[in-house]
Amino acid sequence: MVLSELLCAAVLSMGMQNATTACKYMPEVVAAAKKHNVKPEVLVGLIHVESRWTPSAVSHANACGLTQVIPKWTGGRASSGTKYTCEQLKDPVTSIWAGAEIFSFWRRKYGKGNYTIGLCGYNAGYRCKAKAKPDDSERITPSPKGMRYARLVLRKARTIKRKVRKISRQRRKDANIPSK
Repeated sequence: MVLSELLCAAVLSMGMQNATTACKYMPEVVAAAKKHNVKPEVLVGLIHVESRWTPSAVSHANACGLTQVIPKWTGGRASSGTKYTCEQLKDPVTSIWAGAEIFSFWRRKYGKGNYTIGLCGYNAGYRCKAKAKPDDSERITPSPKGMRYARLVLRKARTIKRKVRKISRQRRKDANIPSK
């Protein structure tokens, strides 16, 4: 069974809001995650936390689409120079790929591979880069709001990963049972 089908089954078994929409776009999520070197279950968790899989979602900060990207902050290094509009980001495929690329940027550039700092950066931007104070005696911690967001996404990702493993084990077990 392919990963996108396992992720879909996990999302359905969790009773996740808009699970059928999630399943429809799961192959894109897996492809974008693979291309941008991101764990697919983290990208699924990010989308769930950001928009509950509602493609037309627009936040009070004008974040748009499944991955809730803010168009005014696109066009730079995080989006490889691509400037997005809200209408473009309401397309689920565009939003998935844009969100995966931007999250990957934050994870690589400021998180140095760390998912927690990468997710914090995705949510709160440069406030998540820990810096030394002027006297260099102690470090300034990343944004508390961004860190709460990161923990929420990672908790959802762990739940999804456990469900995927459980479903995968059950399907392997069922495949070995002889039919009557």
